[in-house]
Amino acid sequence: MNKFRASFSVLTQWAGGNWEQAIKQYFKLEKFVTPQMQEGREWHEKWAKHITNTKTLPIEFGGQELKAPVAERKTVVQLDDWLELVGIIDC
Repeated sequence: MNKFRASFSVLTQWAGGNWEQAIKQYFKLEKFVTPQMQEGREWHEKWAKHITNTKTLPIEFGGQELKAPVAERKTVVQLDDWLELVGIIDC
């Protein structure tokens, strides 16, 4: 059985009326990167390096020590036989 794998990015495009972009993202037909997405990637990379190297939160988040830190985790939640929600939880 084929499943629909929904993601925040695709659902946001669809909800905003950008159905064509949502379809392109879902089927990975073209790379789509907004300036905000690029900035988020750059912050994520900076924070992931900090977390990995220091085992502390970045100063922007208080700088507390972390035990066994993970900067990114992919999560898949089965919502129905035909529907999964996919997300990458990151710093």
